[in-house]
Amino acid sequence: MDDTESDYRELVLELCRKLGIGEPRDWQCWERDAPSPELLPAFKTILSTITHEREERRIIAELLLGSLDIALTEGHSIDAYWPMTKDFLESEPEEFASIVQYWACSDDELEDRFLVSKYVIPLIC
Repeated sequence: MDDTESDYRELVLELCRKLGIGEPRDWQCWERDAPSPELLPAFKTILSTITHEREERRIIAELLLGSLDIALTEGHSIDAYWPMTKDFLESEPEEFASIVQYWACSDDELEDRFLVSKYVIPLIC
């Protein structure tokens, strides 16, 4: 494992501790496996104390959008969480551009998009 991968894993482990979730079982796609609506309240605390490194902010964005999408899929409202998410993503538009583009699915057919896509599409720069 090189230094970059080691640093990334350390960031992930620290974030898992902050969110109160276990260590990833599968490091290859843990950002797709870890999101959960139950994490949304913890993001309010994490985002209110932003002093995170660039890579950690990107991980937070992925987990947050994934958690919001799952919440919508399960029929929950994300009204309490979308404003903070939007503010977070708009705080560094260049940094989050590829993540926003992924979740927006703007080139996909409407039925192939994530449920959170309708919220994310307006953020495309």
